[in-house]
Amino acid sequence: MNVSTTKIAKQHGHKASENKPAQKQAVLLNEEAGRIWDEYKYRHQHCWSTVFKLTSAAVLLGVVPYVETRLSGLFRYWLISTPLLAIALVVFGRLRMRRELFLLDQVKSRYRDHQKQLYGWHNEPQTNGFTRDVRIYLTILLVLAVVNSFVASIYLLR
Repeated sequence: MNVSTTKIAKQHGHKASENKPAQKQAVLLNEEAGRIWDEYKYRHQHCWSTVFKLTSAAVLLGVVPYVETRLSGLFRYWLISTPLLAIALVVFGRLRMRRELFLLDQVKSRYRDHQKQLYGWHNEPQTNGFTRDVRIYLTILLVLAVVNSFVASIYLLR
């Protein structure tokens, strides 16, 4: 019997040598916690990756009107479409991130429940700081994209 299984058995009021079902349950809990941790890492990395990609795309689309303004008449007005595309991309990204953040919160909650059950960790109320921060950030990114589209319109139409 490994050390963590012995600790878990003792926490649940069992002697390590006398209760084989408790040992098996503890091992299964550890295995399940490992799978949940892997899912959490994947979801968290996926959310960060999506935020960075959305930011990069919005910034790149937003600066296009300022790069080259010596274009002829009609084509010059088409340059305003890139900041509008940035707005659409951020709105779409926010909608997709809402689902991903929900899944991340579900996995995080399950993992913390396992940690609390096995080790007594995370007794504080569950907070969704990462989810809140991502939503605030994407809202700010959307506001900046909208402001940039107005500024780019004024810049191109002068």
